[in-house]
Amino acid sequence: MKKYHLIICEHAFAIYAVLPLLQQVRKDEEIFKVFTPLHLEEVCTDFLGLKQGEWSNLDLYRSSIGNRLSKWFEIIFVPLNFSKTYEFRKKLTMTASERFVAQNTAWFKLKPKDVNTNYVEIFTFLSKAGVIKKLPSEFTNIIAFTKLRTPYLLSPYSEKLMLIMESWDHPMKEPYFACPAKHVAWNEPLKNEAIEFQNLSSVITKHTEKFRYIKERENISDKTLISTLTEIYSSDLEQLQGRKYSVYPMCTSSNYHAFEGELAFLKYLSATMAGSGRRLYVRPYPLAPREDRSKLELIDNVIVGIGSQSINGTDVLDEQAQTHKYLLMVNAQETINVGTTFAIDAALCHCPVLQLKLDDDQKCAAYGDFIKYSQGLHIVKYLWTNLAVSFPQHPEKIKMILESGVAVKYSSGLRTWMKPN
Repeated sequence: MKKYHLIICEHAFAIYAVLPLLQQVRKDEEIFKVFTPLHLEEVCTDFLGLKQGEWSNLDLYRSSIGNRLSKWFEIIFVPLNFSKTYEFRKKLTMTASERFVAQNTAWFKLKPKDVNTNYVEIFTFLSKAGVIKKLPSEFTNIIAFTKLRTPYLLSPYSEKLMLIMESWDHPMKEPYFACPAKHVAWNEPLKNEAIEFQNLSSVITKHTEKFRYIKERENISDKTLISTLTEIYSSDLEQLQGRKYSVYPMCTSSNYHAFEGELAFLKYLSATMAGSGRRLYVRPYPLAPREDRSKLELIDNVIVGIGSQSINGTDVLDEQAQTHKYLLMVNAQETINVGTTFAIDAALCHCPVLQLKLDDDQKCAAYGDFIKYSQGLHIVKYLWTNLAVSFPQHPEKIKMILESGVAVKYSSGLRTWMKPN
């Protein structure tokens, strides 16, 4: 009997990550159906090459009741100290009334390890009672990716569910509200976080498809890759030809807090780079407003790169965008990182990485809330190694630091950390 795979793709990364799986399923002549929201239908069907009957509209199964009950389950039953990240995020995202209820339902709070199992039990019951719509049930297994936007749809199928980690902070960011039979993590440290925070038993490690675009291009010449680019991407790279440059990926945008603080930091960083023989290429935050560019362009000694060309986060499906990103890194002197996972991309491209630490001292006061923003738990836990450089304690030594080889060693260490067991 042929296997029947039901695949949930609620965001662009899931569509990107599922392509190799579909290639294998097609090779084995197995059956599958991809469920994705209507607004992603076109990019999904084009990118995956889906035929009639191989795609279904996930929106038809979503439930306003399911969404509301999920929200109130979280407010009433999930302890605010589920994790430090969760507690911090909820302080920012909960309304005053939601926070009041969350803080005054102490008797109902579950132990963190019991959150997922209780959610699944409740919503399995609601599904069987017909309160929430059901997915087709004839499939052999179901594959989904963190972060789950409709976890209630998966509750009745836990024994068939394989959940794949999309982002490195998802295990500790918030409950999955799912009990997958199998969970795939990037590496051993993140596997341990999934076990600790999500109380999962069956977790395996595997190379994440998130960085597949690097492997696909590393044996192709730059000249060939550049020839595939449209003018908007090729002209952006042309301004870097013959120049030594460092890439700085923005951590924030004006859509979020800490943007003004990062601008102040960037001005200081660009000034210290003036004598290094490098230009600073600033990569705007993905999906940042176009107005951010005008503010960045006021900073001396920087080249402001092109921002995201998509409006719905589908750059990951754009071969041109991926090629541009790859060429930007492999030809840079180094990537200078503060608070983003771009450092991982750079390291996997064998681009040296200078990881900066903004400490809580008076010299950093001008950067406001960007200091705390740059001290994300995973940034500190995994990127603040002994090779990370405190800044701006010794800004006059930036040229010496860049030439010391510490960025090369750091990049090598990060590649080693990324390897699955």
